[in-house]
Amino acid sequence: GMRFLQTAEPMLHSWLNLSKEIGRPAASEDFRLGSFEVFTTYFLNVLLKSYPFQSLVLQEFLPGQLEQSIDQKRTDVGITYVPIPTPRVVFKEATKITMGVFGLKDAFSAKESDLPFVVPLAPLEGTPSKVVGLDGWPDHEFPRKYAYRVALMQSAIEICTQGLALAYLPEFVVNLYNQKATQKYHLVQYPCATPEKQRKQSVYISHRQSEKEGPEIRAIAKALRSL
Repeated sequence: GMRFLQTAEPMLHSWLNLSKEIGRPAASEDFRLGSFEVFTTYFLNVLLKSYPFQSLVLQEFLPGQLEQSIDQKRTDVGITYVPIPTPRVVFKEATKITMGVFGLKDAFSAKESDLPFVVPLAPLEGTPSKVVGLDGWPDHEFPRKYAYRVALMQSAIEICTQGLALAYLPEFVVNLYNQKATQKYHLVQYPCATPEKQRKQSVYISHRQSEKEGPEIRAIAKALRSL
């Protein structure tokens, strides 16, 4: 009986933990994180300090494409503030970030009307009604003057540093940008038409419904909450 117990116990333990072990990435496997530019550029430095990824693959997606990639098992975890409902993909709010209108200091008078904005190139499809573009600005409530349309947030920041337009950006992105930029090119906050409460954007972590929350997801959530 003792010999049977000694032999069977580790086998039973392995069997009971089989699904957990299969769901956990091996040390040699890539961890595939998908998001868009807000969280694949300036946030990256914060993320890499929070967890020792063995092999991180960073993927760029638009909302909708991200959820499809997760569902198709081409991406392990996503970060988004524009969640697109998708079968077999779950979302968990990790934190809220504050958005604001930013531009070069004294480039525009706060009293000016019809201020020029640099905005994402195309509106998103399938998003909640309050969000039209990737920057999260509610254009249906507060129309803006579109002076420039760009595909990349970094391009929007560059246009702002030239004093040509304003942009609706996450405060944490501007703070991190200003830490590296010279004083001449620092961006400052301008008055914003949207109410303060509406400028709070929920940030979600998404993954396949069948997968358990592992240490990587907890580390990503912790890094997001530190912003």
